[in-house]
Amino acid sequence: MAYMTTPTPMPATGTSGYTAASQQYGSGGYTQQTTAAYAQRMPQTLRDDYERWYTEPTPTNRMLLSLRSGLDSEVSWALERLCRLSCNDQFTLSSIPGLVDSLFEWPEWYLSEYGRSSSSERKGKGKSLSEAAAAPLFAPSFVEERHRRYALESLFVLRNAAVGNQNASELSAHTRTRPLIIRALASLDLNTDENTQFVLYCLELLHCLAGTFVLPSANGGANALNPIPTMERIAGESTNRSMIIASLSALTLLFNIPQNMSHINESSPALAACIRYLPLYQDTALVDACLNFIYAHLSSPPMTKAFLLHPDLPHVLKMLVGYVLSQQEKELATLDITAPGHQVPIVKTQSVIEELTEEELQKLGVLPEPERCYQWLRIAIKPSPEDELTQVDYWNAYKDAFTRFSDRAPLLPASDAIKNASIVYPHAQAMVLQTPVQRFIIRGITKRTKLIVVERNVCRWDRAQCQAGSFERPDGLRQHVRSHLESLQSESNSEGADFSCKWATCQHSASSLAALVPHVWTHVPLKTSATPCSSDPDKFPKVTLASADEQYPLSDATQRLPPPDPKTVVLYPSPSRDPPSGSLTALLILRTLFRASFASSDAAPRVDSEHFGFPGVVEEADEQEPAAAATATATATANGDQLESDKEGERRGRRAFLGVRHLMESVQIKDPALMSWIYEMVDPGVNGAQ
Repeated sequence: MAYMTTPTPMPATGTSGYTAASQQYGSGGYTQQTTAAYAQRMPQTLRDDYERWYTEPTPTNRMLLSLRSGLDSEVSWALERLCRLSCNDQFTLSSIPGLVDSLFEWPEWYLSEYGRSSSSERKGKGKSLSEAAAAPLFAPSFVEERHRRYALESLFVLRNAAVGNQNASELSAHTRTRPLIIRALASLDLNTDENTQFVLYCLELLHCLAGTFVLPSANGGANALNPIPTMERIAGESTNRSMIIASLSALTLLFNIPQNMSHINESSPALAACIRYLPLYQDTALVDACLNFIYAHLSSPPMTKAFLLHPDLPHVLKMLVGYVLSQQEKELATLDITAPGHQVPIVKTQSVIEELTEEELQKLGVLPEPERCYQWLRIAIKPSPEDELTQVDYWNAYKDAFTRFSDRAPLLPASDAIKNASIVYPHAQAMVLQTPVQRFIIRGITKRTKLIVVERNVCRWDRAQCQAGSFERPDGLRQHVRSHLESLQSESNSEGADFSCKWATCQHSASSLAALVPHVWTHVPLKTSATPCSSDPDKFPKVTLASADEQYPLSDATQRLPPPDPKTVVLYPSPSRDPPSGSLTALLILRTLFRASFASSDAAPRVDSEHFGFPGVVEEADEQEPAAAATATATATANGDQLESDKEGERRGRRAFLGVRHLMESVQIKDPALMSWIYEMVDPGVNGAQ
């Protein structure tokens, strides 16, 4: 450590602190004039850690000088502010030249003091490893505890700053970053609580730099530069949850680099730990880290094939499907399956031309032309692309409506009145049809019509030959029908009396008058039924028929098919949102294992007794050299063993997917593409196993 003499730390806020510091650091290029200029430009109230004095991009930066001084008060002050500054996205290490090297000094001191160094290095530092390990945990010396805190705070600043892309690029290219991480994982005792926080910061720093962390080849001899075995051991043996998650995340990021795929091991303790922690569904962070590692592990095709032979494969599939089920959120969805209904009025109606009322004519008659013609067209005429109106009928209707008002406003000529139809309704067109008799029409308009009741409360007794006519209210009709029934009462005692219904075309027959009376009342409107309004067809009483082909009135009302329900809704559970990221990772793992289980391809046929002479490759061993023949035989044997191993793995995979088929049937995913994966894994799993 380099020691320098520096003044007492200045206040952290306000222009007065800045001015006082400027006066003491006058040799650094700051003068009273520049200080006054800065003070005028700076606001009077400044937040701590954002003053220009502390963030000046020069080698004489206040925090950098304090950090290099070696004075405990100065180092504590600088690290305290750097810890807060490093949490800001705008903080860049390159803005203060030399800051990165200064931050590496205390973590390297920590490794020198507490790492597993060689005997010669320990002698040079004056403290053995046993002495360092024997340091009291709950009552360390004040100086040692303070220096350890400096190392943790320096590493904390590097770890926070590495979150930004610019700082991550700088730290990744720095020559002291990787050695620090690898040395911390290799030399520190990972089972002691004193080193837990330091190692955790190193792993989190590795997360930000793992995208460019290419490891040496697994076949090389530089195993000391490979942190993967140590991190796998942490994930497999540690009881610290934070260390396990950090190690698994770092391994996942490293295995995502294609050059590092050679370091994946099928017997990795991290893989065994992930399988062990999968049932902990409530711990989402831990399970997500395990799922990400398993997916990175299975990204290598050889590891996928090897995993099919893993004894815990059925257990893993059940845990993956169970995790997807535990994360899905459902809601009750509705499906309207109401059959289309067909309603018709229970009374006979007729469409007639709607004449203008006297009040409407009085309002229109006093208007000047052509406004009067326009308003009349909007009220008395309606657009209808399929209909037509003769020009004579059109002109007569206009003339009949306003002839009596000609003293107030003269009538338009016929040609002008006809042209107005195209002005009000642009689709209307006057034309002449060249038929044997020329027809002058206006295509696209027709007169307004309305529905009126032709027959209302009419007696249809005696096969509709009753001359009673219509009644104003249903009560009068019921009273009239009762007279017909009373006439049957006098005939009920006579021999051979006829008790058949005589209403219109009804063919119902009863055995007695008492049985006939309830049937007859089915033809008569109820006493409380509303009287149809001729001006509003929507208020006509209607009856619902079973289909549009059914006619009303019916020949036999008792044989009418029941109409469909007015509203039929089916409630069923449906996913309310897409699955979270952890469920998607589990689904990707399932799909990877499924494809590996059902991606078998027949081996190339060989000529032997078991293939019935199927044409294949014939090996002519007699023409080969003995050594070459032996090599070829060994290779063929190895390939055959590998082929049998792959087939056995596929068979186990199919059986395992068959075992979780009943669980997969309960999975529901909102995205149709992802749900199709579930359908694919349910059906072929059964077929493949059979």
